Amino acid sequence: MRVGIVQNFRNTNLSFGNLTNEEKEAFKQTKKEALDIIGRPEKSVFIYSSACLPRSAESNIGTGTLLSKQGEEFLDVVRTFTPADTIQDVPAGEFMPKPANGYYGAYETSSQSLSSHLIEPELLTDERFGKIITPEELQEVVSANNGQYKDVLANFENVVEPDSPFDNLLKKAYERFKTGEGEKLDVLRSEFADYKTKNTSWLEPHSIYSVLSKKYNNPMSDQWENETDKRLYDVTFSEEARNARKAEILKESADDIEFYNFKQFLSDKFLGLAREKAHERGLKFGGDIPYQFTLSDVFSNPKAFSFDVFMGPRDLKIPALDFYQIADPNSAAAKMLAQKFSLAAQRYDTLRVGMGWGYVTPMLSNSSGSYNEKKYMGSQVLDLIENAVKSVKGDDFNRSDLFYEIEAGEQDFKAFNDDGTLLEPLKDRVKIYSSDYMSEGWGSSRVYPEKFKMNPSEFMYGASNVNTTPLMELASHGAYEQRKEAQVSELSEILHIKPSTLENADEFIRAKNAEPLLAKNNFMFFTELFGMDRRFNDLTKTNSENFRVKIPANPEQAYYDAVKEGHAFNIMDAFEKVFKAKGYDKKHPELFAKIVEFKNKLYGIDPEKLIDETAEGMHSEPPVINPVNEPEVEKPAVETVEKAAKKNKYLKPALIITVAAVALYSAYKYFSKKPKAA
Repeated sequence: MRVGIVQNFRNTNLSFGNLTNEEKEAFKQTKKEALDIIGRPEKSVFIYSSACLPRSAESNIGTGTLLSKQGEEFLDVVRTFTPADTIQDVPAGEFMPKPANGYYGAYETSSQSLSSHLIEPELLTDERFGKIITPEELQEVVSANNGQYKDVLANFENVVEPDSPFDNLLKKAYERFKTGEGEKLDVLRSEFADYKTKNTSWLEPHSIYSVLSKKYNNPMSDQWENETDKRLYDVTFSEEARNARKAEILKESADDIEFYNFKQFLSDKFLGLAREKAHERGLKFGGDIPYQFTLSDVFSNPKAFSFDVFMGPRDLKIPALDFYQIADPNSAAAKMLAQKFSLAAQRYDTLRVGMGWGYVTPMLSNSSGSYNEKKYMGSQVLDLIENAVKSVKGDDFNRSDLFYEIEAGEQDFKAFNDDGTLLEPLKDRVKIYSSDYMSEGWGSSRVYPEKFKMNPSEFMYGASNVNTTPLMELASHGAYEQRKEAQVSELSEILHIKPSTLENADEFIRAKNAEPLLAKNNFMFFTELFGMDRRFNDLTKTNSENFRVKIPANPEQAYYDAVKEGHAFNIMDAFEKVFKAKGYDKKHPELFAKIVEFKNKLYGIDPEKLIDETAEGMHSEPPVINPVNEPEVEKPAVETVEKAAKKNKYLKPALIITVAAVALYSAYKYFSKKPKAA
């Protein structure tokens, strides 16, 4: 019996089960102390999708916000169980009337206008917003969200489509907003008037586009019948004809245009309120700014774009800015891009610049394939972006609050010169990398500073992202055997864990999630926090489930259950691995003891059982809480999504006893031998 050793590691205030409020405070303090020891990240970003935020069954319209009770609970989960100091949404721009590629892709939304899924309907029933909808009307929208997978997949059709149940509810809200009486409504109407004045440069063309695309039943403005309508914002077309036609449209369709403006006003206002909720918890509020421009963007400023030219990978068909004129700050292209990032800077504290490499060396092509060019822009466009952000932030501007997506296939973009040095425009800017294709010479926390001589503050690093392979899939699917083998070797060297240990799928996942803590800037995608096993955006196929996987309605309990199942992120497990790799377990034994105990607590290992069980005959391999099984290839994808959202059961007592004893002996072995140098 190793009772003495166990007692040295026990915090007698811990009880078996979920964390109490008192334990949560102790947990957060332990997390703070651990981060202080290993090196607190300069930036730690938690990435989520606002549309996929949790909702209770009683208010589930199909999408969520941070302003609901469940949204606030989710914020608390992030603040408690991750190292994040920043939360970052995927793009929340306005969706096109008909989704591109057969699904609602966040990166195919407008760069200026916002999506109405940001509007919190429960607040519209409140006195603060003049009670412009009733609870009964809201329940009609909830009832309309009646699909089989409503609890696990977002329902955009119920919320953002024109004339959808939620859109029709907002029409009722708008009518009461116009005619209702009361001090609160008077204040809102005054705010609305100010909003329209301040945002007229982009709001007017987008509102007119929404009316005309509906009139012609066609989002392609170049196919509209009326030549003036097609060229309403083309400065080379008759100004007199354009102004007359705009006045006519604004008069004829005044109510439809004002309704559009009203939705944009509410979306922006509620986005600001969500930002305040994040700030209340000490979190910065980040946004993801897509490389994409939509047809509505092109309509509003056609001279900013090159005719029949696309930028980025050709199959994406992204309308191309005029990169031959964009270096001129007075050009239409420069003004369009500056407006895009000025708006983003007003809405968010930090910005992720999607496809940032595409502003350094844009890939340009036309529809026929007769034109293909990689045009090197140097720092010109990045400087333009940063100047636009600085014009908004003023003295608060910090270049390190912009994170540039740099990863791309070598055929698209090379971030390094032939001698291995970083391209000049990328120096001193924060670049985003993931460990999706980690190997000895690429994609790990040690490669960038050691091999490529990057300042550790210059890159942001995480295990998975919107498009990458989920860790559960990478860990267990035979198709990724070679990739996993290379990653096992690198993780073993970095974390000083035996390769044989990392062959276990669960331990591989935990090591992958632990390693980013060694980077100065790190990020985590929400599916890894909850141990989900589906890609959020599967680029390999047109998938109606893309961008839809929801966070469960009870996020804290869902998190506890997922950790007990063994696949979700356990920050104390990550700390344990980093402490052992760096030798901090020896230098800070009391803190390390707390880390180990909280780790076991989250895994559902009853601390009381640690006293009574023998460690004789146990080996130094770590416990397997609930092993990842080889996924069934033919299983329908939505079933896997649904399974990931279900509650999990507690482990059987016999397994708990074995796991506890193994964990104890593993800790003892590490304390009894000198760790390798980091």
